[in-house]
This record gives sequence, C-alpha cells and structure tokens, in this order.
Amino acid sequence: MGASAVASQSAATKHASLGAVLLERNIWLFFALGLGTGFPLATYWMNVFPRVDVEIDNALLLALTSFGIGGWLGLFAAPFLDRYSVPLFASLGHRRSWVAVTLAIGLAVFTLYLLTALVSERATARFAVISGIPALLVWGLLWISVDALRIDLYRGRAQAAAYTAQVFGSLAAWTIGTLPVRDWHSLAPAILGVALFMVGLGAVFLIKEPPSVSADEARPPSLPAALAQPWSAFFARHGRASGFLLAAIACYALAACAADFLGSKGYGVDVLRSSHVDIDQVSAVSRAYGAVGAQEITLTAIGAVAGLLIAFGLSPVRAFSVLVYANLALLALFALCKVWTGLTALNVAGLFALRTLIYGASFVIYTTVAARLTARPHTAGQYAMLALFVGLFWISEDGFTFLASRIGTFATAAGAAIAGLAAIVLIRSAARVAYSAPRG
Repeated sequence: MGASAVASQSAATKHASLGAVLLERNIWLFFALGLGTGFPLATYWMNVFPRVDVEIDNALLLALTSFGIGGWLGLFAAPFLDRYSVPLFASLGHRRSWVAVTLAIGLAVFTLYLLTALVSERATARFAVISGIPALLVWGLLWISVDALRIDLYRGRAQAAAYTAQVFGSLAAWTIGTLPVRDWHSLAPAILGVALFMVGLGAVFLIKEPPSVSADEARPPSLPAALAQPWSAFFARHGRASGFLLAAIACYALAACAADFLGSKGYGVDVLRSSHVDIDQVSAVSRAYGAVGAQEITLTAIGAVAGLLIAFGLSPVRAFSVLVYANLALLALFALCKVWTGLTALNVAGLFALRTLIYGASFVIYTTVAARLTARPHTAGQYAMLALFVGLFWISEDGFTFLASRIGTFATAAGAAIAGLAAIVLIRSAARVAYSAPRG
C-alpha cells in the first residue's frame, strides 16, 4: 500500500490554499446539493412518508446501532454504483447519473404524494401505504451516490471543503425544515421537499463529472466479484495496516457515541437512576437544555468549520487523533462535573454545547479521513464498507440508555475512554505499518 493514503497529504493538494479551494464553483454546488440530499443532518423530508425504515430497524434490532436499513441498502448497492452508469442518464457521466436518477425518483414520489392529496383523502391514504418503500430506496441510494460523486471529484484534503459545503447545505435545509411549515398548509412539507430536491437535481447537472475509469478496470467479471472487489481491493491496497485501520474506526465509534450520549443525555440517565430527584433542579436543567438546544444548528455549523480547518490542515492520522482527543476531553469533563460540582444546569448546558461542537466537527473530519482511505474504481464500495464499521459500533441512544441505566454513567465513560485510547494506538500503528511497507 502507499503510505500517503494513511499518514500524509497528497501532493496535488498539499500546497493549495483553503481559500482557493473554497472559491471553486463545485464547492458551492455541493452546498446546493446538500439542500436536497440533507444527509446526515436533515432527514426531515422522509417524515413526509411512512417511516418503514424505523419499523424495519426495530424489527431487526438495527435500532441499537446507527447503521440502519438505509445504510445496508447503500452498502449492497455501492458495488453496482461503482460498476454501472444509469442508461437513461449516462450522458451525465458515471457518478452524476446515479445522483440524478435517485433525485428524480424522489421527485416522482413527492409528486405522486401531492397529486393523490389533490384527488381525495382516500387516494392519499392508499398511496401512503406504499410510499414509504420508495422513499426508503431513495434514501438508501442517495447517501452513497452523493458521497461517491464528491469523493471521486475531490480527493485529498480538498474533500474536507467539499463535504463542509454539503453539510452547510444540509444545515440550511434542516433550518428550513424546522420552521412551522405545517401551520401554513398540511402539504407544505412535501412541497418543500419537492423544491429542495429540484435544487439538488439542478446542482447535479452543473457539478463537474469526475474523470472516468477504464471499462476493464471498472467491470469485474461476475456479480460475486463485484460484491467482493471493494473489500479485497481495500485490503490489498492497505496491506497489514487494514486491520489496524478498521479496528481504530470501531474503537473510535464506541468512544465517540458514548461521549455524544453522555454529553447530551447523561444527566437524564443519572436522574432515572437516582433515588432522590430534585424537581427544581430537573426543571432548571430542562430550561438549560432548551436554551442550548435552540442554538444546536449554529453550534453544529461552528463545529463543522473547526472540523474543516483540522481536516484540511492536518494529515489523516493527526486529524483522526484530534477528533478522538476531543471526545476523550468531553468524557473527562463529564466525569469531573459529576465529581466536583454535580450536574448543575450550567454544567449540563456546557456539556451539551461542547458535545454539539464536536458533533459538527466529527462529520467533516471522519468523512475526510474515510474518503482518503478509498481508491477508485471502488470508491462507493469502500466508503460504504467504512461507513458500516463506524455505524455498527456507533451504539444508538436507545442502546446506550439501556446500557448506562444498568452499569451507570461512570462505567460508561470509563469504557469509552479505554476505547478512545485504543483508537489512537491503533491509528498510529496503522501509520507505522504503512510507512514501513514497500512503496511501489
């Protein structure tokens, strides 16, 4: 494998300034695309339809992790996104064709929803029975197709700028989606979804198509080979470092999800476990949550900017380590607050604010690091594989509520800290192995 994939910055972008990258037209088009796609910060448009994904996740116990049925759909579809273009949209290019056709299907589902609503309530009810399925399929294809387009177009540290632009588009859509649109009209959320999807589709037509790969390189000889090649190519490229990389990602996920949970919900678990509840204190903490929660979008945006500066300015190993250290600091602060002053309203608000800042930074830093571990022509397959590793080990809020309510928040924080330290050791081990490997 090449050591630069793990521990250094690509020569193509090493000397490019952040300002120059941010001025590129495609960066701003990814902001527009983020308005329509909304992953991972604005899934509100799916709530227009029956959430069959939630039902499936609960039935299959996928709700215990963050990698639900939508993630699995993207994982299994990814090799085909790497292998084929969409025939009717082939003129757009390989990557853009998948994003365009997925958004077009989403627009069709929204349009049918609006048309049935205009016909009769009975027609709307009938369509609602089945509309959740195509909405789920759109969601499963949308996240991986957009990520593959962005990664193939922006390799190296410029990926941080492209993804941050997309995140800001998602935040803008999230802001719009939180407005009381239903007060205007019951169909307002669907109309808003149509408008944002149209903006996203327009952006796809204007975004530059990444350079294509040769047909022989992109097309494995069989379906099993298509499914297996992203995995085999990843292990062949990174060699002995592959195991360290995947283990580091898993340990990071365990530490980060615990820090995220304790920073936002840890106080609630302590209240449930306490034999004496101070109603006045609970009321004060609730008001503090509300005050900071009202600024959640702003804090997430600030965190994303911080993540951009870190991911753009540091090597992948250092950026990943900074992210892990930030989560370790949140865990330590949570423990110190409990020991020294107790979880007062001010402490809880501060923890939630810090958690939200890290939350925003983590998307940009982790996505940039993961993107730089992929290689063409298996970009979608390998990125989905890395998403699987972080998603499976990212325990959900329900899972942590069950765990922390039984072992306590101290034990939860201690276990997460061990996982975080292990992640740092593993990622540095991967870098050492990469540097010592023969370079071809």
